[in-house]
Parts: sequence; C-alpha cells; structure tokens
Amino acid sequence: MRSCRVMMFLNSRIKPFIIILILLFLSIVISRAVNNPNLNEKRSYDSFSSSFFAHNGEIEFVDKATYSILKSAYDKVDFSAEFRTVDKAVCDLYKKEYVKLIKGEADFYDRKTGEKFSMGDLQQEVNPEESLFMLFDMSGDGNPELCITDGARYKYVFKYNPKSDRFILWSDLGSTWYGLAGTQKVFWSRFLENNIFYILDENGNPNCTVYFHLKVLMNDKTEQPEYAYMVSMPEYAGKTVKYTKAMKSKQYFDEYHEKYFFRVTKEQYDQLVAGYFKSIDLAYQKTSTLTYTYEEMLSN
Repeated sequence: MRSCRVMMFLNSRIKPFIIILILLFLSIVISRAVNNPNLNEKRSYDSFSSSFFAHNGEIEFVDKATYSILKSAYDKVDFSAEFRTVDKAVCDLYKKEYVKLIKGEADFYDRKTGEKFSMGDLQQEVNPEESLFMLFDMSGDGNPELCITDGARYKYVFKYNPKSDRFILWSDLGSTWYGLAGTQKVFWSRFLENNIFYILDENGNPNCTVYFHLKVLMNDKTEQPEYAYMVSMPEYAGKTVKYTKAMKSKQYFDEYHEKYFFRVTKEQYDQLVAGYFKSIDLAYQKTSTLTYTYEEMLSN
C-alpha cells in the first residue's frame, strides 16, 4: 500500500516535469530551425522569438517611467489598416498590363538584384489559375500594385512602371505568417503570440519596425510554465534608439531576434498593441473586398 502511494506521488511530480521537458525540446528545435524575418533579404522565412525557458525572476517588469516611454513611442506608430484605392479608370489600365504578367507574356525584375525573371520561374510555387489577386496602392505612390497569393504560403507584390514598361518584384513575402496590413504596411504573426509590424517606404524597405511576443517562463513557486509579455522599442531606419539608465537596467536581450525587449504586464501589453491587433482584423476584412480570382482578372 505504501509503495503504491509512493508511485502515485512520483507520477504526480514526474509527469508535469516530462511535459515541460518535451515543450522545452520542441521550442529549441523550432527556434533553431528558422531564421529571423527580414524584409531586406530576398526571401524571408518563418521565425519566432526565443522560447527557451527562463525563470520568472530573471526578467523584471518595467517601472512606471519606462512604461511611460514605451507607451509614448507606441502611440506614435501608425497601426491603422489603410488600403489606398485608385481611380477605377487608372486601375483598369494597370489591370490590363498586369494581366500580361500573369499570363507569362511579360518578364519582371527583382528590385534588389536587378535580375530578370518570368512567371514561369515561379511555377513551382505559383499557379496563376489557382491564385488570388489584389489591386491597391501598396507602395504609396498613387498607383495600384498587384499582389499574388495563394492565401497561405506566399505573397508577391509587383509594381508596374509605365515609363519603362517594366514590372518590378516590389516585395517577396515568402512565408505563411506574413500579411498585408495596408498601404506600406506588413505584419508577421505566428498564432498572434509572436509578432512583427513593418511600415515600409515607397521602395519596400522597412522604415519602422516593432517586435513583440509572448515568452515562456518557469514560475518558481508553481513550477509551471507561464507567459511573459515582451515588447521592443519601435525602431526607425537611420535612427538610433536611446535608452535611459532605468530602461537599460530592465531590458532583456533576445539572442534569436538579436533585439532588446522589455517585460510588461498583460494589461500594459494590451494597451501598447491594441492598435496592431485591430489593424490585423480590419486588414483581413478589407483585403477580401480587393481580391480577384484568375477569371476576374482576365475579364473586362
């Protein structure tokens, strides 16, 4: 009888520990198997923040002054999901040109490398007849760009230059987790727990980047994993982020993103990124109204 009680006690202690070890192993494998999303690279693949277990006391919460600075910085980030449309007559003219690209009658050029490609080069991934197409002003130049997607694996954004009569691959979002958040805006979101928000310039380069995610911590009191809410300071191209002495004492370096993050409470996290999640919801709604099938693109 006593041995049975001992076994029951050990099982109650060992099972949670085994589950934790399994989760830790999976997080390490996944974290090492993927790279950081980077819009400056030719292709960008899946990634999410380091999920190695850390102890709850190892990452401190920010103080009021630091949160105030973070809140001020996040309030300046334009999370709004604005999909700028173009006059129908202009849009129809561009649509006729984009049909040439879709049908393989015209080549396109990679804006980063200058290399010339055809739609045939994308056939392993892109089947135009089974793809969806969006037309709106993605670059912010007042003219419509063409986004080709299968709704999951890829999103290619093409720009047409009527002066040179050339098609440019403006953005190549080669990951399931990327989404279009409006004119000059892209988001990367894995299960809404690991997120990156980009504001781009007219050339498709990141002008503002914001990282935030949930990190798994081990609670020393309950011996159970829990989430820590982590946010970065918004980064702007060509500008250096300045930290106060108090902020430096609270920042946490994530070696996989190679970024510094700050731990905030759930309530503070929700306040900081509420605009982002609202933007994603609106983006899904708006893109559905801008989407064409292959047959609709080819029709008048």
